[in-house]
Amino acid sequence: MSAVPVRRGPGASPPVEARGETRVVLSLLVGTAALGAVFGLAAALPDLGWWDAWTLAYFTGLRACRAGDGVRTFTNAAPYLAALLAGTSVATAVVKGRRAEGVGVLVLLALALLLVQALKFLFERNRPGLPPWVDAADQSFPSGHVANAAICVAAALRLGPPFGGPTLRRIATPLALTFVLAVGWSRLWLERHWLTDVAAGLLLG
Repeated sequence: MSAVPVRRGPGASPPVEARGETRVVLSLLVGTAALGAVFGLAAALPDLGWWDAWTLAYFTGLRACRAGDGVRTFTNAAPYLAALLAGTSVATAVVKGRRAEGVGVLVLLALALLLVQALKFLFERNRPGLPPWVDAADQSFPSGHVANAAICVAAALRLGPPFGGPTLRRIATPLALTFVLAVGWSRLWLERHWLTDVAAGLLLG
């Protein structure tokens, strides 16, 4: 007995498979555009020197306050906090039966972090606050701290919070974005990156 095709009305939602394929295509397009923007930003670095110099001078003035230890502690802990958030979300997705999705996000996360390191070695840009003979002084572009935080937060938001429902997701999204921006601010405050390095890290996220 042959199956009768299901007729869909004009207002019916597309099947789950079609929505999944559309999401993958959009993700690839956004990722390609972001990577292209990073290379475009790298090509424009000589023309953006005034932007970086102004930002460096601004944060040099801010460092007159006595918040250095707190900012340094936060920026050092940020990669571990971001990794913990992403790892918890992946583990929760696997436990809840979304193993393929969790593993897929984990693989993409690893590839993205490797891409960040590859770009650092490719561009070899000197950091603003370190002499050239210091280890990793020529790995300024893009900002690894910002990119790692943005990538891990994006992975966690993609899988959803490890607990709670839509209300928690609405709260988690602005908090996660604030965390990523705070990491970028801390890298500028400590003179470990130029503003364009932070912008590139955000684009990669």
